[in-house]
Amino acid sequence: MSLQILDPQSQQTLSRLKQDIESPSYRTFLLKNSGQAVIDNLSAKILEASLGAGDARELANRSIVQMDFIRQSSGQAEQQYLGITPFSVMVEDESELEAIQLDGWLQLSADTFRWASKLLLPLLASGESLQLYSRYVRPAYAKPNIFRFSLKNIGTDTLQNMVLTRQGTDILSLDGDTYSNTINLGDIAPSVVKTVYLKSYAIDPAVLGPARIEIWQGTTRLSTLSVDALGVGRFYSTVEEVRKFLTTINVDIVSEDEEIRDLISKATNRIEEDTRRRFYIASVTERYDDPGIGKLVLRNWPLIEVTAIRFYDQSNKLVKELKPTETDWSERVIVDTENGFLELPITRQPIFLATDIVRWRTGAPAERAEWPRSADVRRMTSIVTWIEADYTYGYQTIPQLVREACTKLVVMVLLGKKGASESQGTSTITIAGLGETWGQGAGVYGGPFGALIGQLNADVEKAITLLRRRRALAISIL
Repeated sequence: MSLQILDPQSQQTLSRLKQDIESPSYRTFLLKNSGQAVIDNLSAKILEASLGAGDARELANRSIVQMDFIRQSSGQAEQQYLGITPFSVMVEDESELEAIQLDGWLQLSADTFRWASKLLLPLLASGESLQLYSRYVRPAYAKPNIFRFSLKNIGTDTLQNMVLTRQGTDILSLDGDTYSNTINLGDIAPSVVKTVYLKSYAIDPAVLGPARIEIWQGTTRLSTLSVDALGVGRFYSTVEEVRKFLTTINVDIVSEDEEIRDLISKATNRIEEDTRRRFYIASVTERYDDPGIGKLVLRNWPLIEVTAIRFYDQSNKLVKELKPTETDWSERVIVDTENGFLELPITRQPIFLATDIVRWRTGAPAERAEWPRSADVRRMTSIVTWIEADYTYGYQTIPQLVREACTKLVVMVLLGKKGASESQGTSTITIAGLGETWGQGAGVYGGPFGALIGQLNADVEKAITLLRRRRALAISIL
């Protein structure tokens, strides 16, 4: 291949870029024309790494838009799905529709002043190089997020009467001002571009990586650079935080940023496994058995927003849907955002026997006033079998306790490796699921840093215990 993507320092071929959002705020890479001919009509763009999906269910943790259109050549009605992530948008058939994020969180620049998700590049003469910059823009978790993207028909067939329909809490707009559940793009002929605005809570930072940077010449893809974003979303520490911690304990550890980033990823996974929780922002739709007591305990907390509650009967028929904009919501629903509880309308009702009704109609006034009695309350049936909730949960900022635990897990491994290089003999010891080999000496963990590693391990275990502590739930049945 005549076009190469190179590391600016080593001049080696670069296949993956690990984007740490804090140290530094941007990364650089080179495009080099190693051939003899001039390369023109170049462009660079950010894309989601995963393939398109043929079913909306495959687009988990994404904001989903349904596209309906009629293919001009066949006259047949067709349907595709569009998945929006913080990086980009994705479509089912990438050979017919190209989707580009215009206001993405991962951005490109040729000069660090003008940032975008797609760049038009100058021509490259033989042997010439061009330096590009990639940065991650820390998102502001507003309520809700607004994303702008374009759809381009890159196929040869006109897609007629294309209609985009929101899924979940999303709403759509063609001008950025007027939003609705459905918008009509009309006919999209080959090479036609449409710009769409989407307002949504359903963007999940967990899907940030990997993305990819693609280099194109016209309609031909020349090169691809994979991108991982660390220090955001589900990555609970950064290279900068790890190095700062090492400075506070006066330990000089020679480790590449790449190694530390890999350890951060492993430590993040370990924290989530041990606490059985995720701390980044995510939107989910979950179904529960009806508790019948008016209190529903959601699986995740704290809550940012509950957008819909649906009640289904035993035949899976929708009985009732409640939304925050309805009067019934304010009168009958209480949301405990801190603990993840919902106070709901009681879904059970007494089964009245014939004798009960006769007693109530013919009994003394005092007896009628007391009915139904506690004995009758035990004879209850439910008109609801399942409850479904749409909600967004997580922390606007990853809790300090989580960040510290992640940082300390990484530091423990680095200390162990440094200890191995400074002592004779080695032994493999696993700390909090992260296995490394280092020198075995005095103390529980051995090596010259055994005592310090032991203290860090105790800190991490204490933090994980606190983070996975179950919520207190008081239930009273009247």
